[in-house]
Amino acid sequence: WLPETLQKISAALKNSKIPTKNIEIIIVDDGSSDNTKSIINDIAKDFLFNIKVIKQKNSGRYIARKNGVNAAKFKYIWFIDTRVHTDPHALSYIKSELEKDKSAVIWNAHVYVQKSGNLIARFMDAITCIGWRAYFSNPRRTSYGLKEFDKYPKGTTSFLAPTYIIKSAITEFDQESRDLRVSSDDTHLIRIMARDYKINLSPKFSCIYHARTTLGAFIRHSYHRGQVFVDGFYRWGVEG
Repeated sequence: WLPETLQKISAALKNSKIPTKNIEIIIVDDGSSDNTKSIINDIAKDFLFNIKVIKQKNSGRYIARKNGVNAAKFKYIWFIDTRVHTDPHALSYIKSELEKDKSAVIWNAHVYVQKSGNLIARFMDAITCIGWRAYFSNPRRTSYGLKEFDKYPKGTTSFLAPTYIIKSAITEFDQESRDLRVSSDDTHLIRIMARDYKINLSPKFSCIYHARTTLGAFIRHSYHRGQVFVDGFYRWGVEG
């Protein structure tokens, strides 16, 4: 997934017209056992933007994102997963929205699921649309805070926010006692941000998610995401 994902990111960055010197791409290799390193080296040879690679032992999504955030040096961070293809005009849209409203600094992408020929993806998308029907029944430019948090989609699949806000949320998140391998950076970390800031949504800041295509991969992924769901919703409800 990495080469095409990076091509999509590159297109969005080019269209945004942000100076190349103000951009870096940080890839966190969470203990992979494949040829990720050689693929990145091949891509970096002719890639327009600087690529930084962080190698760590397998520690899960949260630790991977935290290490990436700590290595970041610019004002904004844009989380993007490798199974995600961002819209080529997504970042341009954010720039235009920030010009209208300087307080609209946190953005959660509208996620389209690639469903063609994939029954698993259709199943996942149906559950998502039912769970967050307040938004998906009428996708539009909107925002939500802590009070409306559970009614709207959220996740770090494609998520943009100022670096200082993300670092502050991570600091608070780390003070809690939890198993970091199944910690919900998708939900609880964003919930912390939603307490003090609005989370913005729009179909114009979008991406396409490619779901697992085999039953075995789907079951393994679902088991992990189920643990994360409990961590992000039930655990918060008990502690909150």
